Formats: sequence, C-alpha cells, structure tokens
Amino acid sequence: MIDIRPGSLRSAVHVIFQFALIALIYISGSAYPKNYVLLSLYILLIFTGLWSMYLMKFRFNVSPEPLKGISILSKGPYRVIRHPMYTSVLGMTLCLVAGEFSYARIAYWALLAVNMFLKLSYEEKLLSAAFPSYADYMKRTKRLIPYIF
Repeated sequence: MIDIRPGSLRSAVHVIFQFALIALIYISGSAYPKNYVLLSLYILLIFTGLWSMYLMKFRFNVSPEPLKGISILSKGPYRVIRHPMYTSVLGMTLCLVAGEFSYARIAYWALLAVNMFLKLSYEEKLLSAAFPSYADYMKRTKRLIPYIF
C-alpha cells in the first residue's frame, strides 16, 4: 500500500514540489534518454527503485512520515544507502536532463535535488525519533550514493 496522505504542511509542500518538478522535467523534453549509456543507467535506476519498493512490500509513504508498523531495512540496496528510492528518482531525472539538456531542465533538476535533500533530512529526523537503532544504521550507510554520500 502506498500512502500519499501527508502528515504535515511541511511534508505536503515537499511532496507537491517533488511531483511538480518531476512532471516539469518529463514534459520539458524526452521521457526517456536516447543515448544508450544513459538509457542503460536509467533502466538500472528503475530496477533499483522497484527493488526497493519490493523489499518494502510496496508499503511506503511518499511523505516523510514513517508508516505505522514499519521497520528499518538493511538488505538489498538498503545495505549501502538509506534512500534508494530517492536515489532512483534523482538519477532517472538526471539521465533525462543529461540526455536532452536545457537550462530549464537543469534548473528543475537542481530544485528537485534541493527539495529531496531537505525532505530526506526531515525524514531522517522523524526516523531517528521513531527508531532508536536508526542512528547506528546511519553510521553504516550513506544517504544517496553508495560509499560516497
């Protein structure tokens, strides 16, 4: 079950901006990269996002508030990064921007990256409050890019 009900105004603003910026990237150019290298990376990122959702049994929240009854995952992509779905979205949209560059698209992507970074920072505060073990998980993993950031 995917929960799309934001728990707070702050969460709602993050989610609305996220989806609006993603939509702007998609409608301002090609919906998939024409370059084979970028297309391969795009497909890999789709797979990573789907794998992450599968591991969560397709029960996740698009707003930062954790759902009731969830637990911290540390398998699959969650072994090395805490937010593989965010990584997938940012990577896929960056592939689109790189594949058909425009100043508008890079501006949309930069705003999306800032919004998603603020959203995941807020989400990590909420997860830290809900799960005492989350601090240890944060020490073992990176936020978005395996072994780097």
